[in-house]
Amino acid sequence: MNKGNDGKGVLRLAFFISVLAVFFPLYLVRENRVAEGVLYGLTGLPEKGCILFVLLPIFLHGIALFCPSCEARKKISIAFSFLGAISLILFLSGLSSYYGANGPESVRIAPGPGFLLMAFSLLVPVLGFEIPPGIASLGIGILVLVSWFLIATGRLDALGVLKEALNRQDRLVAEIVNHVRISSSAVLIASFLGIPAAFLISRARKAREAFLALMNVLQTIPSIALFGLLIAPLAALSRSFPLLREMGIRGIGDAPAIIALSIYALYPILRNTLAGIEGVSPSVLDSGEAMGMSRREMLRIIIIPLTLPFIVHGVRLAMIQSIANATLGKLIGAGGLGVFVFEGLGQYSVDMVVLGIIFLALLTIGADALFRIVGYAVVPKALRKQYYSEDRSS
Repeated sequence: MNKGNDGKGVLRLAFFISVLAVFFPLYLVRENRVAEGVLYGLTGLPEKGCILFVLLPIFLHGIALFCPSCEARKKISIAFSFLGAISLILFLSGLSSYYGANGPESVRIAPGPGFLLMAFSLLVPVLGFEIPPGIASLGIGILVLVSWFLIATGRLDALGVLKEALNRQDRLVAEIVNHVRISSSAVLIASFLGIPAAFLISRARKAREAFLALMNVLQTIPSIALFGLLIAPLAALSRSFPLLREMGIRGIGDAPAIIALSIYALYPILRNTLAGIEGVSPSVLDSGEAMGMSRREMLRIIIIPLTLPFIVHGVRLAMIQSIANATLGKLIGAGGLGVFVFEGLGQYSVDMVVLGIIFLALLTIGADALFRIVGYAVVPKALRKQYYSEDRSS
């Protein structure tokens, strides 16, 4: 996302999206899981007090936008984003309590397009500005505590997503584990192949250009098409070699999904590792050579430590990409959260689709935060200011 120097561009966008949200339906009500839902907008709220919760993000964006100090504006907007998120959770709590008390036991409510737009407006400052780790941890912790309290006290019982999660909690946990296993396996394979390959081709210009060209071509193949292309050869291999079949390598299932995701994950890892190697200053290498270091010593003492932040950044991008693409693994018989997304679409269950999307987002955010922490840890202390004082957007 483009980050303006004073942050006003980001906040104008957030304010515009939040205002636009009120012109769309805010929530949907269904009498049961399969019943057709009815959408309600701002004028259809059952309790007028709910209006304050859903409109609060607009006022918060406006206050942050007119803050005179640039740095204060950014900090306030991030704090307001978390406050606005709490307000939207309380809005859902109010709706759930009302319909739970005045509707049938099977009633379900779900966020509408207006609600989702309002939530996205709160995400804009979080994506647009650099968030200090302490503030991010505090904000997420407060959101988790508020949500947990409302769930524990039954004030979100009518929320359709929560009902789906409780009804399928065992399968949900199993598919989350499957999703993480498939994604991390693909990134691990790509790392073992991509990182050494980057070091091998870094000094050979023609080999580097040919390899990157091949990776660029592979990136253009749609993931669904690549999954399908792998079915026939893997099925043939499993028939010819029973050992491979016993190891789980078949035409459908996790194997083609992991292989395809590994191919996609290879490019960001390879490209960022090459960028790190090429970014090592020649004067630093000359100094090491003048000190009598061998090529192996310079690799171990100079090149690898300076390249590590780039490697971690590449692995982070590959992991985020793999988590997203692994959703399509359901189409070829693999597990993961795509099970909820595609089964929900097949059953016309919006709640199941949203449930899968929510945990996909949580996995992505968690992976991003984890690799950012690892990236910070592997940067030499003397270079941390250089790496983190400026914006290093992905």
